[in-house]
Amino acid sequence: KSVLEYLINRLKRSRLAEQIIVATTNKKIDQKIVDVVKKLKINSFIGDELDVLNRYYQCAKKYKSSIIVRVTSDCPFSDPNLIDDMINFYIKNDYDYISNTTPLNESHWPDGSDVEIFSYEALVRANNESTNKKEREHVTFYFWKNPNSNFKTYNYKFINENLSKYRFTLDYQEDFMVINKINDYLLEKGIFGNIDEISKFLKENPEIMKINSKYFSGIGWK
Repeated sequence: KSVLEYLINRLKRSRLAEQIIVATTNKKIDQKIVDVVKKLKINSFIGDELDVLNRYYQCAKKYKSSIIVRVTSDCPFSDPNLIDDMINFYIKNDYDYISNTTPLNESHWPDGSDVEIFSYEALVRANNESTNKKEREHVTFYFWKNPNSNFKTYNYKFINENLSKYRFTLDYQEDFMVINKINDYLLEKGIFGNIDEISKFLKENPEIMKINSKYFSGIGWK
């Protein structure tokens, strides 16, 4: 299975997410992504490669999404239980945007467990107002990084301990090596692999943590 297929199968376990939509680019090479999505009978949207903010806006508009839960494909071990907890929190509170891993200096969650939730109205505003190249590339920068945006934001910290030193995102070859070792462990133990289980595995195997330890959360964002 591809990493994308692995991620989608995990996301399907969410009880509260009403639909999964893969928003990819109009580049020819990304047709492979569309093919995987079709095989899994998941909706997709094709948009601009660099203006990802507008891609999200056009996607949400097409599918009439009132609440957007953003999970990126470099987080193959996304936890559906965390997603559902955050959706519940978002619905019960009055925020434009919530996230468990931004701002980076406030996050207590592992790099690779990222979940962001925001309203369609906030997305429309960001798409109309943001002119910064980085904000348009990284979608949610305008929500939490721009002091003039005036969105009501919240850092979701409902976690027993600070696990931010653990990394199981997929950006580099070393990350892929770590992810494979985590996957082998989960298969061997016959467990799903929630955030606590994966973090415990990395804690007990520091030699695996060292493989991608030179990379840090938010690398490449500046």
